[in-house]
Amino acid sequence: MDIRDSDALWLILIPFQYYTKVLQDIPKTIEIVSDEFNENSRAAMQRHEQSIKSDLNSAVAAAGQGVASTILRRKMRTWSAISIAVFALGRVVS
Repeated sequence: MDIRDSDALWLILIPFQYYTKVLQDIPKTIEIVSDEFNENSRAAMQRHEQSIKSDLNSAVAAAGQGVASTILRRKMRTWSAISIAVFALGRVVS
């Protein structure tokens, strides 16, 4: 091409070259942002996972204590009834 320094074609070529470079950099920028997003998301998920596990462990422990308490109350009632019956039979027989 026979382009001189004062040719008006430069007014088209310079912005064209700039935007070509900018457009070529877009995939790399997307990759960087995507990697950062993935890392941040992974870290957030791990934080929430630990929180959820902790809440779940607390809920399971509380439920277990509730079940154990209910079973203990039922057994205490049964043994109390048996003890009262044995005591009453012991008094009747004597």
